[in-house]
Amino acid sequence: MIRARVRDHLIDILYPSECVVCGTDFVLPVCTACFRELAAAAHAPGRGAGRDPGRVPRDAWRAAGEYDGPLRDMVLAFKDGQKRLASPLAALMAVSGGNDPEYLRPDVICFVPSTAAKLRKRGYNPAGLLAGELGGLLGRPVSNALKIVREVSDQGSLNAHERRRNVDGAFGARRRAMPAGRILLVDDVLTTGATARECARVLLENGACSVRISVCARAG
Repeated sequence: MIRARVRDHLIDILYPSECVVCGTDFVLPVCTACFRELAAAAHAPGRGAGRDPGRVPRDAWRAAGEYDGPLRDMVLAFKDGQKRLASPLAALMAVSGGNDPEYLRPDVICFVPSTAAKLRKRGYNPAGLLAGELGGLLGRPVSNALKIVREVSDQGSLNAHERRRNVDGAFGARRRAMPAGRILLVDDVLTTGATARECARVLLENGACSVRISVCARAG
């Protein structure tokens, strides 16, 4: 992991890329000016916490912003192979937690698992990469506590009711990895909250005392 990061940074230094937000040449994936603007929006009062996606309890989740504009472009690029965007996205997620210890000092960070088909296609789980980066920023352990126990369809093509039915009973616990205490559950985008609710249910039924959700963006 460390060698891979060093390699990626060396490539950036030798062959500078463009900022994914404004398009200017920059060594890192996002230039300083664009990151500051995104971070200010992520920390704006009520950002993320003020709306209730489906039945996820109010204030039980935080998002770095709405799934729109530059943030949407970053998330799409990240899910389309630009893995180095996990670092700035995770930083924005950390900012969105404000001063709430439930988001800044959880006992363990967990993440939504990816289907086998998506893992084969991408070669990585976006939520897992985000959790790893966020764990490094916050100094908290990361646990691969959840697994998919039955086949599910792509949530993107389903309505809210279908999404809930699609993930009902779809996740299970990796018994040797199940954490206790306060859990921060990480995913890339929160839409209806169906996936997050189901994952939180499994964590709570297997020893977690609380679950909070942190995502890059809130859609819908």
